[in-house]
Amino acid sequence: MKKIRGISDKSGFTLIELMLVISIISLLSSIVLTSLSTARNKAKDSVVIQQLLEFQKLLELEWNTNKTYAALQPNVAWITTSGGCDTYYGGSAYVTEARNVCKKIVANLGTGTAGFYTGVNAAGGLLPTTKYYSVMAGLNTQTSGGSNVYACVGSSGKTLYVTNTAWTAWTDLGCYGNP
Repeated sequence: MKKIRGISDKSGFTLIELMLVISIISLLSSIVLTSLSTARNKAKDSVVIQQLLEFQKLLELEWNTNKTYAALQPNVAWITTSGGCDTYYGGSAYVTEARNVCKKIVANLGTGTAGFYTGVNAAGGLLPTTKYYSVMAGLNTQTSGGSNVYACVGSSGKTLYVTNTAWTAWTDLGCYGNP
């Protein structure tokens, strides 16, 4: 039998074909991994926001029990480690719950954010016997410009989302101040 010109007895793929398939697989896997990372960050943000709302409930319970927030307002600006949760919350009937909620928030904080913060405001001062409070934490979400986003839940009933360059949004009673 005669061989047909141009057809080889060799079977398999050429180097170009293999490289093309590998590059397509690489491209698709990078898209999937990026989507998973975004979904993971959104899930962490959801946990942080739910725990902020949980801490808000603890503050309301503390107020109804003792007419003060003193035990749930640490004398520190921002908590960034779970050890800080154990150090700064004490003296309340709700101390165990506060520490557990704090640890869940800290475990899911956004990278490069200031951390987790609770505070009380009265006429520009920090007084634990007023009914205005804020619970704030850094999220994993960032703006397109790369600024960190923070969530604030407060006695005003509002939940605010602001960047670290838009601190004026914190000035509402209940989500106050310039952290």
